[in-house]
Amino acid sequence: MINYVASITGKSVIQHLNEGKFFSFTIVGSRDFTGKDFESLYTRTCIQGNVSDEFLNIGNPQTGSSKDTHVHIKDVFASYEMEEVYAKKTSWILRGWSC
Repeated sequence: MINYVASITGKSVIQHLNEGKFFSFTIVGSRDFTGKDFESLYTRTCIQGNVSDEFLNIGNPQTGSSKDTHVHIKDVFASYEMEEVYAKKTSWILRGWSC
């Protein structure tokens, strides 16, 4: 269900990421009833003074390590053909991730 929501709202989120001068994102991990870890990715943009927080994706990196989480995030942006925008408009602050 969540992946369906992401596919519907993703175009709007991508438009905001392209329009903004920069953006930030938050990734929040949780575990489902089977024990599988999932990471929810939310973005924050500011366009002409309007701040927008939006859900972009949910998925599961190979492990919970910072390296695998970073690869997962890059893969999400690549799936939206946003590699260049991601590279130019993001910076990383890692807090609380295992290595």
